[in-house]
Amino acid sequence: MAENAGSSATGTNWFARVGGLPVLALWVAALLVTLIGLGLFVAGVGAAADGISQRVNAELDARVAPEVRQRDIPAALDAAAERLRQRSQYGLIWLKLRNADRVVLLYEGDLADRLGWLSAPRARAWRQRLYALRSFEQAHTLRHDGAIVGSAEYGVAVSRALVAAGPGYWLLLALAAGCLFVSINYAPQALRAARTLGDARERMRQQRRQAAPEVAQLPREQGGTSARLPLADQFGLGYLVLDANGRVSSGSVNAARLLGCEVRRLSGCHVNELFRLTDDRGTPLDGPFDAWLSGAQPTQSL
Repeated sequence: MAENAGSSATGTNWFARVGGLPVLALWVAALLVTLIGLGLFVAGVGAAADGISQRVNAELDARVAPEVRQRDIPAALDAAAERLRQRSQYGLIWLKLRNADRVVLLYEGDLADRLGWLSAPRARAWRQRLYALRSFEQAHTLRHDGAIVGSAEYGVAVSRALVAAGPGYWLLLALAAGCLFVSINYAPQALRAARTLGDARERMRQQRRQAAPEVAQLPREQGGTSARLPLADQFGLGYLVLDANGRVSSGSVNAARLLGCEVRRLSGCHVNELFRLTDDRGTPLDGPFDAWLSGAQPTQSL
């Protein structure tokens, strides 16, 4: 108990020291290496089984196919099949031979004398399940003198394929097992780091929303409702709301951007200070909005 607690505390301190993101990256990398390593190992064992089956197929055509008869089962066929199944380099745990009419001529396996306490149909079904679990199933068409004389189905033992795969794939399996141990050991820290990262991102989103300037609202008109103006921002329009004296009471983000200032600095500015207008000759106009604010018709064409 004390050792486990000390180990947990050490892992927690290390996690706190390096931060959550490296642990999360380590966990994801270990998990990926585990999956890739296991996939390559299984593929390598399957390739080894295919290599064995090629040699078995060659011997089936050379030694077994010539003994196949369509109407009887000669003793030479039993002997050839038994010799093939006894070869340890092939690792055949079951073998089934059929003639050209798909009639089963021979069906042998290392479980032929087992499961006798079950009824014949159940024993046959369980033998097939066990054969499927313990072997790579293969099929081959038997040919003799260019003609199809039958077919063969057999199972290459998984243990034999594992041996034939070679040490390189075993090293790959050891690497995958080590990465699996790492991924399991650091799963709690990785999940905690992922949760912390998600919380941090949510806080950043909230901070951005809080830092964004509030969108101004149109004044409430008598008998109506206050209309919000973010729609103008969505279309890239800028607007200013002026009081009776021509000073800005509120404005949009786009208006501030177009005028080259901050939204918070718009409030209280006079419209004449924000817009510098000139006539056709380039002469600045003095108070171009005064006539409009007073309700009189402007004397200048703006």
